[in-house]
Amino acid sequence: METLRTDLHVKTILDLRTKSEHDRRTVPAQSIITTHQIHFLSNKFNHQLLLSLPWYTLIYFLFLLMIRKRDKAIGLITRYVMQPMGLSGVARRCLMYCKPEIKEVFTYFAEERSYPILVHCTQGKDRTGLTILLALMLALDKEDPTDVRDAVEYDYMLTNAGLLPVREEMLAEMRTIGFSDDSGFVDAPKGWVEDTLDFIEEKWGNVPSYLLDAGLSKDQLEKIRQNLRHNAIDGY
Repeated sequence: METLRTDLHVKTILDLRTKSEHDRRTVPAQSIITTHQIHFLSNKFNHQLLLSLPWYTLIYFLFLLMIRKRDKAIGLITRYVMQPMGLSGVARRCLMYCKPEIKEVFTYFAEERSYPILVHCTQGKDRTGLTILLALMLALDKEDPTDVRDAVEYDYMLTNAGLLPVREEMLAEMRTIGFSDDSGFVDAPKGWVEDTLDFIEEKWGNVPSYLLDAGLSKDQLEKIRQNLRHNAIDGY
């Protein structure tokens, strides 16, 4: 934390983890950097996952919660819903059902005093990946769209090399909530950026239009563009 503050000058941390993720990991009660906990996978998102369970599995899920077997209950959602949809499917559901949380994240992006900002979740490639994808596409939406997509895809795929030292630890943690080693949820999948942007263009036209639909104003979008470009030029 001291390194983030003194070497990287981070002023704001946006923590996108859920309550259950916080329960499984030690989270400092206080931080020397302003930290905002944004439970990105909202109740609406989770409700949609539950609706995707077969009715008899849903009954079993509720029974497991009653007897305080939370991880085992989450494992049912993992097996029957999350793994079949893949990370691209999770991104689509986040875009549809996590708009208030995405709006909250980008509200901080619109405040110049927040920068530099560190965004993280547990593994840094799905919720964080989606957030940074939206931010980059917003900041660069005046550039050549093909070049931007290729650049973001290249950057996103560097995630795998970055996470390699902790991959076994990640696999072990994912197993506790029902993911298999070959589920694809530990790695940044090739084509994820393309799939996600295609979905945004199909439903909303482009990233700015999506963020407007999420509740941000045109003034906020312009401030975000200015902040991201200004801080990039300044070396942040």
